[in-house]
Amino acid sequence: MSFKRQLQAELADTPVEVREFLCVGCCPRAPNIVLYPEGTWYTRVQEEDLPEIVEHIRGGEASSRLTDRADPEVRALILRMLDRYVERLAAAQTPSDETV
Repeated sequence: MSFKRQLQAELADTPVEVREFLCVGCCPRAPNIVLYPEGTWYTRVQEEDLPEIVEHIRGGEASSRLTDRADPEVRALILRMLDRYVERLAAAQTPSDETV
């Protein structure tokens, strides 16, 4: 089972949305899981890491064993990219004040 499907199954009873996202240039560190908007970035995720990630999503603490793998500068860049994506998405979904 793919990570995405496994996470969707494990988190089906939560409001968490599990989805694939565009490439952010971190393929050498893949697979990556970003909890957004919280900002936790898990990189080089392996199947055996998923229980700790699910526990964190369900309200537990982030696993420093997993988060310490992430380069802080790359993490900050990815989060800025996600912020911008969300801003653009929201702007595109906001009805215009102009009348036709």
